[in-house]
Amino acid sequence: MAIINVKNAPYNAVGDGVADDTTAIQNAISAVSAGGAVYIPSGNYKISAVLNVTGQGVTIYGDNQYKTLILQTVANVGIFNNTGLFNAIQDLAMIYSGVTPTTGAIAINSSGANTNIKSVIIRNCDIGIRFSSGSAQMATEFQILNYETTGLLFDSVNDIYCSQFVLNAGDLVRGRSGGVNLYNQCEAINLTDGDVLLGVYSLIMDSPSNSIAARPAYCSFTAVYFDSAAQGSTINNSVESTFVSSWFSGGRTGTGFAGLTLNTTDSITFNGTRFFNNGASGCVVSSNAKRTVFGTGTTFESNSVTAGSGKAFGLDIQAGNTDTTVIGCIAQNRLYNGLQAYGIRVGASTDRIVIQNNNLNGNINGGIQYLSTGVENYISGNVGFRSQNQGFQYIPSGSNNITVNHGLAVTPNPQDISFSRTGAATGESYFWLDTTSVNATSFTMHTNVNVTANLPFVWQVHSLGS
Repeated sequence: MAIINVKNAPYNAVGDGVADDTTAIQNAISAVSAGGAVYIPSGNYKISAVLNVTGQGVTIYGDNQYKTLILQTVANVGIFNNTGLFNAIQDLAMIYSGVTPTTGAIAINSSGANTNIKSVIIRNCDIGIRFSSGSAQMATEFQILNYETTGLLFDSVNDIYCSQFVLNAGDLVRGRSGGVNLYNQCEAINLTDGDVLLGVYSLIMDSPSNSIAARPAYCSFTAVYFDSAAQGSTINNSVESTFVSSWFSGGRTGTGFAGLTLNTTDSITFNGTRFFNNGASGCVVSSNAKRTVFGTGTTFESNSVTAGSGKAFGLDIQAGNTDTTVIGCIAQNRLYNGLQAYGIRVGASTDRIVIQNNNLNGNINGGIQYLSTGVENYISGNVGFRSQNQGFQYIPSGSNNITVNHGLAVTPNPQDISFSRTGAATGESYFWLDTTSVNATSFTMHTNVNVTANLPFVWQVHSLGS
């Protein structure tokens, strides 16, 4: 394999940070377009245009990321644009020097398949690495610091693996499109062993369309820490993705943001993932987030630190949501200024919600705030959610009330009693729970007039522990 040293003739790069080495480095890269290596020794290499890597089997490498520095001096121009196959960029640093990067300042734009990026540092860019097409690419052991818009951008690409990385926006103003951004049809994006720090958002997954063929899908995140972003993270128009042993902590600006918000999603799964010390709720699952699973070892701890005492929740399953499952998790206040009201809130009109075998002790108001009237929800075996019951009853013809024996060992809160009429109206205009009647054994349901026939209804009641 041919190896070209950019300082040797006929290329004659200088590497003093003053001379413009763009032509020298580009000519060396072009000379090995059929396969070979370009060696860039220790030095500061000023460039003023993008370096195009169009060949196949080209390796560009330096001494290491602290000694070989590529300095881009034009604010809206990239550093490397890779469109070839089986190419590699490694052991060097890429820095925007003396300019404020703007749109177009992409340190590495890679659309070539089987690319390998390793042991690099990128500083002061607009976008650090953009994978725009070309499958089976890899980036390992890298840092992207002080990026304006996005650290890692995956745009309509599949089968990308990134590991052992640090993305640090440097403050809470940069990173406005996320430290990590999966946009449009991205499939099989795998991130592991990463730390995403500061910025406006840590993670954004989204697509302009919710069609199956145009949204992030089948992605996995293992041991990735999304930490300290101003507005947390958000997933929208995304499906079939998994988070394992990861971390969401942020949103501690203004009145507080959730660590993660799930909007229009389907089949997002979390195992052993921590939602910790967030400004508002740890995780918000919206009405359009379907089939979300929070599995064994996932924790929702010490949230609502900015929203304030009793204002937010460990996990907020919002009104209208369906098919959310929470099994084997912990939701409680433990460290720092944990002020979450309930470990889990289940909103109104939710259905097919399963909350089973969780530890929900140690929250301000209780383990679960249950506001749903859904009849297919299943809540069982939770510590800090002491008891539950449900049944069928009717107000008899000629009467305007019925006392229901709820069968719990303690007095429930009126807000934790839900009911729904199952028969046609029988002359009444109003049907309600007498909140003053709730005691350790029963509660009373009322209508505004005596009904003309039996009025059937179903009821559910839960007693929340501390």
